[in-house]
Amino acid sequence: MLLYVSYDAYLLVCAMQSNSPLLTLDQPLKQVAESLGIKVLEV
Repeated sequence: MLLYVSYDAYLLVCAMQSNSPLLTLDQPLKQVAESLGIKVLEV
């Protein structure tokens, strides 16, 4: 079961809709983003 706060979901949707990479240090969020085909840049 995947549990995410609305803030994380919002970041994923924004990255998907704008075709932009996601900047994060959050490893679980990074894994989800990559599984959705979102490019992730670690800062």
